Amino acid sequence: MRQFLFRGFLPAEREERANALNELARERRPVILMDTPYRMGRLLTELADKFPERRVLIGCDFTQSTETVVEARASDLPKIMGERKAEFILALYPSASGALGAPAAERSKPNGGRKFTPGRRK
Repeated sequence: MRQFLFRGFLPAEREERANALNELARERRPVILMDTPYRMGRLLTELADKFPERRVLIGCDFTQSTETVVEARASDLPKIMGERKAEFILALYPSASGALGAPAAERSKPNGGRKFTPGRRK
């Protein structure tokens, strides 16, 4: 990943949030997003609806015993993460056809939705 956009928090208001997601659809770089723990499920569902085939890397509860890192298709994340509420940050990868700054082979290295937890990463 040579370039990315740090977008941070999306607006909480529904219409502004929808507009922000529409803007992300046009973005050609990976986008870094974060939100409050109680809106994590909402964001994952929105990403699954808007970008079902895009890859997402999400990291939760860094430095805690519940630390988790997951990479999967956006459409799979709501099921993988369930109703969990956690402090998190995520990277929404660009679509395979529109990525900027990374070779195609690098963009297409999914980990199959594997979940990484402390003590198991290598």
